[in-house]
Amino acid sequence: MFSKHLDAYKKYQLEVVKLLLADANVTYDLQELICDLDEVIIFETEFARVCC
Repeated sequence: MFSKHLDAYKKYQLEVVKLLLADANVTYDLQELICDLDEVIIFETEFARVCC
Protein backbone atom coordinates (compact mmCIF):
# COMPACT_ATOMS: atom_id res chain seq x y z
CA MET A 1 0.00 0.00 0.00
CA PHE A 2 2.77 2.43 0.91
CA SER A 3 5.53 0.92 -1.22
CA LYS A 4 6.17 4.15 -3.14
CA HIS A 5 6.40 6.08 0.12
CA LEU A 6 8.78 3.52 1.58
CA ASP A 7 10.99 3.59 -1.52
CA ALA A 8 11.12 7.39 -1.39
CA TYR A 9 11.95 7.26 2.34
CA LYS A 10 14.79 4.78 1.70
CA LYS A 11 16.24 6.99 -1.04
CA TYR A 12 15.95 10.06 1.18
CA GLN A 13 17.63 8.36 4.13
CA LEU A 14 20.45 7.07 1.92
CA GLU A 15 21.13 10.51 0.47
CA VAL A 16 21.12 12.15 3.91
CA VAL A 17 23.56 9.61 5.33
CA LYS A 18 25.82 9.90 2.28
CA LEU A 19 25.89 13.69 2.67
CA LEU A 20 26.68 13.44 6.37
CA LEU A 21 29.47 10.94 5.77
CA ALA A 22 30.94 13.04 2.96
CA ASP A 23 30.85 16.14 5.15
CA ALA A 24 32.67 14.25 7.90
CA ASN A 25 35.16 12.91 5.32
CA VAL A 26 34.26 9.31 6.18
CA THR A 27 34.61 6.54 3.62
CA TYR A 28 31.96 3.85 3.41
CA ASP A 29 30.91 0.76 1.49
CA LEU A 30 27.69 1.62 -0.32
CA GLN A 31 26.30 -1.93 -0.17
CA GLU A 32 26.95 -2.12 3.57
CA LEU A 33 25.33 1.27 4.05
CA ILE A 34 22.24 0.17 2.11
CA CYS A 35 22.03 -3.03 4.17
CA ASP A 36 22.31 -1.08 7.42
CA LEU A 37 19.60 1.36 6.34
CA ASP A 38 17.34 -1.55 5.38
CA GLU A 39 17.79 -2.94 8.89
CA VAL A 40 16.88 0.44 10.39
CA ILE A 41 13.73 0.60 8.28
CA ILE A 42 12.77 -2.93 9.29
CA PHE A 43 13.18 -1.92 12.94
CA GLU A 44 11.14 1.26 12.45
CA THR A 45 8.38 -0.71 10.71
CA GLU A 46 8.19 -3.30 13.50
CA PHE A 47 8.28 -0.57 16.14
CA ALA A 48 5.39 1.22 14.44
CA ARG A 49 3.36 -2.00 14.42
CA VAL A 50 3.93 -2.56 18.13
CA CYS A 51 3.09 1.02 19.06
CA CYS A 52 -0.10 1.27 17.04
